[in-house]
Amino acid sequence: MNRHEHLLQAACGPPAAMSPARARQAGFTIVEVLVAVVVLSVGLIAVAGMQTRSIEQSTFSDQMTMRVGALTNWAETLSRLPVMDETLGIDGGAQIAVTESDVFKEANTCAYGTTCAWTYVEDDGKQPQRIRQRITRGYPLPNLVMVEIEALPRGVPDDIAEQRAVSGAFVRSLRWN
Repeated sequence: MNRHEHLLQAACGPPAAMSPARARQAGFTIVEVLVAVVVLSVGLIAVAGMQTRSIEQSTFSDQMTMRVGALTNWAETLSRLPVMDETLGIDGGAQIAVTESDVFKEANTCAYGTTCAWTYVEDDGKQPQRIRQRITRGYPLPNLVMVEIEALPRGVPDDIAEQRAVSGAFVRSLRWN
């Protein structure tokens, strides 16, 4: 017996034999282990489901951000386009003839009080969204136009695209500001 075992025996006495009842309770039973594994599995499945949903929502948010960006870009483009033919005078006496944009021609717009059809903005088809517009002349006054714009996702059924559409509208003058 080494010195440490001798000191331990002197302090605690001789090692006692385990009783049979204590020997049966020394470890986990197979049932307890299986219950713990099932509980752990259910928790891990729930975490995996939450992770999948989180990725779906992040992707949806990214797509909405792209549609809002495309919508804003097109609205800014439309707000800069001329809506009527006129000649502008520039400092120094120069004159510049400005012609009406095709977007605002009467054939592409409708009169206030009527229901307009949406027209799709031409693009190369490589964007993840489609942009459509509806322009109403005389809203709410004769010298104004109302421009409605929507950006819809591509590659989904039309009813889902309508639900996920991002829309905006603005009113602008028929004359240069």
